[in-house]
Amino acid sequence: NAEYMGNFEAHILDAAKKIANATSSLMRAATLAQKELVSKGIIGKHITNSDSVYHEDSTWAQGLISAAKQVAEATQTLSEAANSLVLGECKEERLISAAKMVATATAQLLVACRVKAGVDSVAMQ
Repeated sequence: NAEYMGNFEAHILDAAKKIANATSSLMRAATLAQKELVSKGIIGKHITNSDSVYHEDSTWAQGLISAAKQVAEATQTLSEAANSLVLGECKEERLISAAKMVATATAQLLVACRVKAGVDSVAMQ
């Protein structure tokens, strides 16, 4: 049983590293997409002005970058849940819930990119 837990912990750690790397890549891609949208004039350089569609929802105060930060925060929650599960401090449901948070935040980011950037966007490729 100790060997199983060691392997399980190693798999959790490996998965957490891969998720962190993917989140970092996602942040870089969102930043590039944001810059592309600004350069094309699709969104303003300063999104927080009162004319912005993002003004009403602070979640989007920085546009796509805000959405990517939500993915990063959800990923942090997932890592904490995985650690708690390995330590026996929580139930599997917490890990599942955290994974769903990551999936939801990622889906929101992708939809926002598709809606704003369009099919010819370099950043969306």
